[in-house]
Amino acid sequence: PNEIICLDANTGKAVWNHSFTTTDVFGAEKAAKIEVDLKQAEELQQQSRELRKQQRELKKNDNTPKEKLEQLDLKMRALKDKIKELTKYSGSVRGANGNTTATPVCDGKNIVTVFGNGVVTSYSVEGKKNWIQFVEAAQLGFGHSASPVIADGKVIVHFSDLVVLDMKTGREVWRSKVQARHGSAIVAKIGKVAVVVTPSGSVVRATDGEILANKLFRLGHSSPILHEDVIYAMPDGKIVALNLPQSAEANSEWKLK
Repeated sequence: PNEIICLDANTGKAVWNHSFTTTDVFGAEKAAKIEVDLKQAEELQQQSRELRKQQRELKKNDNTPKEKLEQLDLKMRALKDKIKELTKYSGSVRGANGNTTATPVCDGKNIVTVFGNGVVTSYSVEGKKNWIQFVEAAQLGFGHSASPVIADGKVIVHFSDLVVLDMKTGREVWRSKVQARHGSAIVAKIGKVAVVVTPSGSVVRATDGEILANKLFRLGHSSPILHEDVIYAMPDGKIVALNLPQSAEANSEWKLK
């Protein structure tokens, strides 16, 4: 969950590998607090499962008072909020797929990796560390899986917000409140302007984070596809094809092909 390994494609032997821990990212004191919080979150998660089971049983009985179900619902919401706060730096404790589902991306000189605990790293192809940055821990129920994207000297990552980092420094350039999904965002060009198209159907201008469109489609686990000047997506077994507009402005019209 915290290691990047470079293998020789011909022999399979490790050329270099680097690992990092929570301590490397945050320092020993904060890392210890994160571990304590994570343990508490796991305990609260078990309590939440038990309440959910109790709720299901009560719903089977038509005579269960509505007030009792509402009280249970309030308790579960409070637990959910507390768990989210405790896992701010570690990610969802429900993540069944671990922290390394996202595929690394390479521009030929540097390799960027994204981990489900919110850590983004950049190494040169020779194995020299460029930077390590904590962005935000993913809170998706089954764990984070969206891969990073490189465009115009920027790294695009999607945990909870859509966040753009400077490729050279790892510094945050901008972030937009765009719904995260399990699929990965892609980059398209409208004229000479790069835009980010997300699985939730949002289009965001890469230069400044301006949201140009929302809810064009809604994908769960897959990514949209770009071919020539058309965006393709397959929500709920249907295929949506959208022509790229003439300009990268918020009032541009997105038309079905």
